[in-house]
Amino acid sequence: MKDKLQRFLFEDKDIRGETVQLDESWTKILSHHEYPPIIQQYLGEMMAATVLLAATLKIEGSLSIQASGNGKINLLITECRNNLSIRAIAKYNKKEFTQDEQQFKQHSNQQAEETADLSTLLAKGSLVITIEQTNGQRYQGIVQIKGNSIATMLENHLLQSEQLKTKIFLASSSHKSAGLLLQELPHQDEAIHNEDWNEMSLLADTLTQNEILSLDGKEITYRLFNEYDIRQFDPEPVQFECTCSQEKVSKMLLSLDYQEAKNIIHQSEFIEVACEFCNQQYRFDELDISEIFSEQQKPTLH
Repeated sequence: MKDKLQRFLFEDKDIRGETVQLDESWTKILSHHEYPPIIQQYLGEMMAATVLLAATLKIEGSLSIQASGNGKINLLITECRNNLSIRAIAKYNKKEFTQDEQQFKQHSNQQAEETADLSTLLAKGSLVITIEQTNGQRYQGIVQIKGNSIATMLENHLLQSEQLKTKIFLASSSHKSAGLLLQELPHQDEAIHNEDWNEMSLLADTLTQNEILSLDGKEITYRLFNEYDIRQFDPEPVQFECTCSQEKVSKMLLSLDYQEAKNIIHQSEFIEVACEFCNQQYRFDELDISEIFSEQQKPTLH
């Protein structure tokens, strides 16, 4: 199982943890779009974080993270459902990225890194965390994008909104996205808990990005916490899965006026809709449109 979430629990401390490795599911996401390396990095980090956060919830539904702004990157969206199926997409200014790549070859690495800072790329952007339950309940939290660390932004959000101390470590490449999460549990003795939390946090801080990408989840927990009593739970598979369907696209077409849909058919012979996440093509001809609008009040056509 290459793509998996691994939960673990400290037996004598009020702390839990998770690791996630995304290999085939991550490369599947990237196979649908050609993203510049810096977008692959940030989108991959967001994807790993989304899985880690979704796994902390006990709901039927999904958790998504959306970063949007007015810079060279317009939008990053990652989504994980409670069955650990994932998808992601990025939208960006291709022309400006091409110009940047040419400039990077002529300038220092430091200048390139400053230009590739997430807050610069998104330009006054925000990070929106959305939890949608199948029963219709919806929760949203908004985080201002500052600096370059998605992990730090999410840690601060959880501390402010949920009053939960959380440590998140993320890494991403063109072939793998991975991460580690530590989170405190309800506790009685504040002094002892703070001592435990600080100790585990210091150990986790020694983890390098190379280790996050190269080590298995169990290898990471052993590397960091082998001197402590830890309970490892069975790994859970993660897979790429898009939620688009013919039925959903058909419902979306109902937002069109019936006459407008008929006009498009008369001009182009069919209406074609492509899913932005997986590039699946959905094509509707005149008969399809008539069936979709069959339950609607159709105007008299002349």
